[in-house]
Amino acid sequence: MNRQVRWAATQVMGLEHLVVRSDQRGIHADGVVIGGDNESPTIWTVTYEVECTPDWRARRVVVVEHAGGRRLDLVGDGRGTWTDGDGRPLKSLAGCIDIDIQATPFTNTLPIRRLGLRTGASATIQVVYIPMPDLVPMAVEQRYTALGTDRWRYEQPGSGFSVELTTDPDGLVVDYPGFFRRLEEIGNQPE
Repeated sequence: MNRQVRWAATQVMGLEHLVVRSDQRGIHADGVVIGGDNESPTIWTVTYEVECTPDWRARRVVVVEHAGGRRLDLVGDGRGTWTDGDGRPLKSLAGCIDIDIQATPFTNTLPIRRLGLRTGASATIQVVYIPMPDLVPMAVEQRYTALGTDRWRYEQPGSGFSVELTTDPDGLVVDYPGFFRRLEEIGNQPE
């Protein structure tokens, strides 16, 4: 995979540019997001890097919030153990394999690809959720159900949130109703 994609936020002003590449060592994604939320007039800009194993297990995530200067650096072992960038254990994130950065639909790709669910199957997982703009990670429960080869029900059981996502053949979100829609791709290289 060697892709560049862009998403626009649908409820607020926002734009994301993502470059994602894979090779025999794993998957590496770099993104920049300019966005905000409906709760306040705050607009923020973040960059993020996500590194995964070849089977889409999160190994490292770095998120930098530019206006406030906050930085989050997490390192995972791909089996549910996390440390901060200085190697200190983060026991509150134990058992989380995937990550979910609130600002981007890209992180939905990780469990979609990793789980490999067949149509009709579902899985409930624990993920490292990273809210904007404070960047304080927490473990949350999420559920994915395969509705077809390119459709997924994504749920957050604790909040009652549910939405149907559509994806492309690589598992990258095309439409996240009410939040993100993908724009035309640019400069993609053949695999």
